[in-house]
Amino acid sequence: MTRHHQTFLQLEKLAAAQTKPVPLFEALRVVITPAVRLMYLSFEEYQYRLAGISGRHLLMGLLNTFPDSKLIEDVHGVLRNDAASQKTRRQTVHHMQELVTNCKQLSNRDIAHFPEVDRDVFVAEFPRTRDKKRKRQASSVHQLFTCSFAGRGCVPT
Repeated sequence: MTRHHQTFLQLEKLAAAQTKPVPLFEALRVVITPAVRLMYLSFEEYQYRLAGISGRHLLMGLLNTFPDSKLIEDVHGVLRNDAASQKTRRQTVHHMQELVTNCKQLSNRDIAHFPEVDRDVFVAEFPRTRDKKRKRQASSVHQLFTCSFAGRGCVPT
């Protein structure tokens, strides 16, 4: 793992210095996803030893296989339903990740779903968080200001 991670970092440095893309680096970027990179960094913290609990935890999450493909279809169904119900809104990666993390498909089948965080756990971890969601203020609520440099400062328009 040390050799693979160090090689990838050297290729990344080489690609940053080059003006044209490095083919090997571009091919490896498909395989070394952000999750794998996070696992490498977690193992690097413990000098790539198996004593790294966080690295082992991430590795086990990547190696976990689900018992049936129906489960995967059901999880993807949550994404399809959301996309169909909100056709005008673009699905971002963060929104899709939130949908999958908070879907109840895994917990309904009694499968350990470690990324799932329910409301009680979140409020216990972050006690200063307000109970209600923040509402986005419309631009009509904000008062516009114009600044003059004649010594009067900023005045509302």
